[in-house]
Amino acid sequence: MLRTANRLESAHEHVRHAVRGSPQVVGDETGWRVNGRPAWLHVFAGLTATAYEIDPTRSIEPAARLLGRDWSGIFGHDGWSVYDKFKAATHQQCFAHLLRRCESLIESGTGGALAFPRAVKSVLLNGFEYRNGFRAGEMTDHGLKLIAGRLTMRMRDLVRPIKTHTANERFAKFLENHSDNLFTLLRHPGVDATNR
Repeated sequence: MLRTANRLESAHEHVRHAVRGSPQVVGDETGWRVNGRPAWLHVFAGLTATAYEIDPTRSIEPAARLLGRDWSGIFGHDGWSVYDKFKAATHQQCFAHLLRRCESLIESGTGGALAFPRAVKSVLLNGFEYRNGFRAGEMTDHGLKLIAGRLTMRMRDLVRPIKTHTANERFAKFLENHSDNLFTLLRHPGVDATNR
């Protein structure tokens, strides 16, 4: 195993270099085990390569080691706050995570508490529709950027009023804090909508 690891060292470094040099990276992490002890598998997928790193911590360090804290590409990820520390990057929040959060609030909510997650879901799905329309040649780059601005404003209008439902208010705060990162996929056509 050690001989194989030594032979693959150069290839591993090429993969890391390819991810670091990619204009777009999506990141994710999941629980892992090393010799029965808790650890984390961190995954970073660039346009041409995917790097994996097992680390004992769920921290910024694996991403910082791979990309460098000053990395300035487009970073797609879920809502984990650690990724926000990449200040030079342009961010895209994962639509799959956001839509799953909407669905969870719809399933657990009742009465008036359903209006907010349904409205958020509708705005997010509008983003998909416009992206697909662009891909089908139905609108220009400029038109897509205008739509991104309009959808961002619609989302800001939705999240601004204080919500009486605690989980809705928590989600609203997250969306408010990341409102500029929701529709990067429309401002930069070709960006992945999810980190999957």
